[in-house]
Amino acid sequence: MKEIQINQCRPECEAHLDYRSSKERNALQNEVVSIASGMLGNYSVEGRGKSLSVGDELYFTLKGSQDLVHRLAVVELRYFIEPPEQWQATLQGEAFDELKIYTWQVNCNKCSEQYSFEFVCQLEDDSHTQALHAGTRLKALGWSVEGPKHVCVDCMRRKN
Repeated sequence: MKEIQINQCRPECEAHLDYRSSKERNALQNEVVSIASGMLGNYSVEGRGKSLSVGDELYFTLKGSQDLVHRLAVVELRYFIEPPEQWQATLQGEAFDELKIYTWQVNCNKCSEQYSFEFVCQLEDDSHTQALHAGTRLKALGWSVEGPKHVCVDCMRRKN
């Protein structure tokens, strides 16, 4: 399965695809022509480029974020005859109603390094749920999170 990175992709802006195969790391430049959301969790994307197939995953950088991504799987794909290498794909992913991006800061309890990170929640999530999402995001970034204690990636490496 290939990983396909789409940077800053939302219906109101263009994006470029960076195709990355687990076997080959040479990037091919591709372009998203349009993207539209249908039912919650379903998207329709039209683009140009080679090597896209059903089962591939596309990563969309969330608008307003530096590095948060929304992962979508290609469930249906149709290549056009004209223009060559243009395609239309149906994608599925996690269903969100309205998202809000939060930026929080955390201090490492070992080295006191301050780290700023982003995470995403549903707009209506309460502060307890936001804290759970923040902890999940920190763990995904390689931090150790045990209750109110946080240990950064560098301190985790030094420990081993």
